[in-house]
Amino acid sequence: MGIVKMKSIARSVMWWPGIDADIERTCRECGACAAEAAAPARASPQPWPYVTEPWSRLHVDFLGPFHGKTFFVLIDSTSKWLEVFLMPRTTASAVIKVLRETFARFGLPKEVVSDNGPPFSSKEYVDFMNTNGIKLTYSPIYHPSSNGAAEGAVKLCKRVLKKAMRERMDIDMALQAYLMAYRNVEHATTGVSPAVLLQRRTLRSRLDLLRGERQVENRVQQAQRKQIEYSGGTDRRFQVGEPVLARDYTGGKKWMPGRIEGTIGSRAYVIGQEHGPPIKRHVDQLKRNWSALWPTRDAAPEELVASDGSNANPAPEPSGPASATQEMPPLSTQGSQISRAPTAPPLAPSLPILRPRDKLRPVQRYGFEID
Repeated sequence: MGIVKMKSIARSVMWWPGIDADIERTCRECGACAAEAAAPARASPQPWPYVTEPWSRLHVDFLGPFHGKTFFVLIDSTSKWLEVFLMPRTTASAVIKVLRETFARFGLPKEVVSDNGPPFSSKEYVDFMNTNGIKLTYSPIYHPSSNGAAEGAVKLCKRVLKKAMRERMDIDMALQAYLMAYRNVEHATTGVSPAVLLQRRTLRSRLDLLRGERQVENRVQQAQRKQIEYSGGTDRRFQVGEPVLARDYTGGKKWMPGRIEGTIGSRAYVIGQEHGPPIKRHVDQLKRNWSALWPTRDAAPEELVASDGSNANPAPEPSGPASATQEMPPLSTQGSQISRAPTAPPLAPSLPILRPRDKLRPVQRYGFEID
């Protein structure tokens, strides 16, 4: 009847001091009642201690047989890294072979938790673990929740296999695709993906073809544009055949004359010398040779011609007040000497029309001027 009903019947007939305690003690001392009593209330769960070092404690278990196939499931308690292997047999030698391959890839753990199945309790398996310095821990018999990490991994994999069978997909392909996604997604417990915790990197997947590289490229290009904008400087470019002055590092003059013969990349040029082989200089080591563009400082607004006598159309007249001087026509880069003539050489299409600074248009001032 139970303790409560026995107390009710006893109180309806008689009473003595300590009646409740005597009835409870009598019920507990009954062997037949204890043998047929129900299981006690379930104890509160006790989590396994969390180890911060990855691949320290592994939980293993078998999945199946599932449609004639058996799988060996292994999960790391720290990183939640999951491994699943198709097992032709469930013997201790087959388990040791799989574990040896896994340990060669990720290293030896400190502890392995399993149930008391025949492969895990065999002498061959125990000797293998002891030889490698791995502690063996067994969950209580008929209490799978004590190895909850392995049981949860088995449930996840079994659900994947059932979905693959329902959609008539290849089991191995579906399982490997799930493992790829599982290892790359943040885990609900750790908040970090198993790949990052175990391998310190995110596994590259097909989703990376749509993202990541382009974003990084745009971020780098934006940073480079800011560097160019904030650095200042002047953008200078030279054309082939243009006379320049290049830095001289031979111990002579600081600048030596030459002409642009070619380009190397976007900032380096090949400089031809009058005497000597061509040299290479950066754009920061070059400047325009104004003396070659204007042979005399007080050049009159007359037309120039190269020494070879080639004629060209006269240079256009500058627009502006009559007091402004005419612009000096550019010089031809084909000849080495320059002489005055009624005609001027054709203007290079990329060279701007330049004028001497002492021949600039005078400044017009407005207002009173004091002598």
